[in-house]
Amino acid sequence: MDFEKHHEPHGYSFSKEGDFNADGKKDRALVGIYKDKFGNTGRFLLILTESSKKRWVKSFLYKSPGRAGFSILARERGYLAWYFCMECDVFSFVKWEHGTYVVVPFECC
Repeated sequence: MDFEKHHEPHGYSFSKEGDFNADGKKDRALVGIYKDKFGNTGRFLLILTESSKKRWVKSFLYKSPGRAGFSILARERGYLAWYFCMECDVFSFVKWEHGTYVVVPFECC
């Protein structure tokens, strides 16, 4: 089964586009896994911004070292949400604060 094709109608995908920092420029967020040259693994979130020359420029890169497991993006409460588990709803908000993106774990209850 193609996971993204099945879940995209519900708002989940491995990449999202929007103006995440309200600067009037198009942004693109992508999630995935990595393995560096030392064998360390983890998840990453990359946000690119479209430049005036219509090229994508890196705005933000967040690495979460550890298990290189599943993650996906959605929109929650007006923010970008980075999900790590679909069954237990573990996710972090990606917010624009004080001129930079921050990853804020969602805490329930």
